[in-house]
Amino acid sequence: MIHQKQSAAAFLLAIPLAGVMVTGAASAADTTDFNQALARDYTDLSRAEIDQGDKRDAGDYAARAAAAASGQPVDPDRIEHHQDFLEPRYIAELSQARTRLTDAFAGGAREVVPQSAARAQASFDCWIEQAAEDIQAADMAACKAAYTDAMLAVDDALRVPVAAVVPMAVPPAPPTPPPADLPSTYTVFFDFDKSDITAEARGVLERLSSESATHHVSRIVAIGHASTEGATDYNQHLSQRRVDAVRQALLGMHVNAGEVVTKAHGEIDPPIATANDVREARNRQVSITIER
Repeated sequence: MIHQKQSAAAFLLAIPLAGVMVTGAASAADTTDFNQALARDYTDLSRAEIDQGDKRDAGDYAARAAAAASGQPVDPDRIEHHQDFLEPRYIAELSQARTRLTDAFAGGAREVVPQSAARAQASFDCWIEQAAEDIQAADMAACKAAYTDAMLAVDDALRVPVAAVVPMAVPPAPPTPPPADLPSTYTVFFDFDKSDITAEARGVLERLSSESATHHVSRIVAIGHASTEGATDYNQHLSQRRVDAVRQALLGMHVNAGEVVTKAHGEIDPPIATANDVREARNRQVSITIER
């Protein structure tokens, strides 16, 4: 959410499409020009969100920047990830915009015009974020304008004859065996009345990060729970602290995911049904679902 100073969209519009250098787990030689440019643009969005005090969106953009900088695939944000928050009047236009972008990627935009293609993706994500918040019309318009300008450059570049931009074909690399299947759920448990990540919980999160490194993960959904012992309001806040701790740990591990979404259920809808004021250890948990 952007309230003052320079919006994230204005950040993008103000940065020229030029060479980029991103430092991180991989060097520029290890990643494509597109990934390097995408990491740069997501980093700029993250910094703009930090300046405006929006730590949640800043963390999401930072995670995308880290994934791109390390050479992991990062897709444009998906409409369904924001379905509960998007007004119906925005959905058709955003869906068309995403299809236009992914069609361009399928046509070689990432390779032919990597800087503009990265700018289009980052601007689209900024646009859909602002539409989901639906608070600052000017910021939403700026994100949309940045996307439109970048897509015009992408479309112009793709009109160049393919022979002029595609290098000579090289023999395909030998096939590699597919990675082992990624579990769809993980569970992290907490001590009584605590939200600290225990050594056992960290081991689960590290395994999730390691196992997701070779898979494409579009979203991770983490849901916090608490037992029914104590006041309902207190348990709601406790489950929020637990799920926030899990999210921060995953972002710190640079988990391979487009975004990490959190929800706090408190003592409502517990994994193990109990009567009120029951200290059930199995309900002191955060359940994590992997979406591909």
